[in-house]
Amino acid sequence: MPNTQALYARHRHPSGALVRLVGGVQPEACLTVEAALASLAAIAERPSFDLAGVPGEGDVLAYALALMRLRESAHAAGRTRLMLACDALSVTVARLLERCNQAHCEQCAALRRFVVHAQAMLHLPAEYAEPVRTH
Repeated sequence: MPNTQALYARHRHPSGALVRLVGGVQPEACLTVEAALASLAAIAERPSFDLAGVPGEGDVLAYALALMRLRESAHAAGRTRLMLACDALSVTVARLLERCNQAHCEQCAALRRFVVHAQAMLHLPAEYAEPVRTH
């Protein structure tokens, strides 16, 4: 199996650079974010992501692909904070992919909690949606 860090690395901007969208955000982009988040939530609700369950490689891979789709749609919609949160969670997902056959209760709980937090991020007012940059 190829290195999962390399799979996620090609979806990140170099040196943490953020690209701003020129013009406005299209309404379709926001709908795409909601659809991607709904598919991620459906995957996170699978019984294998419960505290008693052990996710198989297929479940974790489905979550990883849905997370990448959410990240891409968040970038297209100008949701920088959500995009950065997807980047941060990708490390946990990559570790789960590398060790799929072991029980990881706290990591599976983190995947489920991320969906709840991502849904909350969608409903933040515009002034709270962007991270504060001091440099």
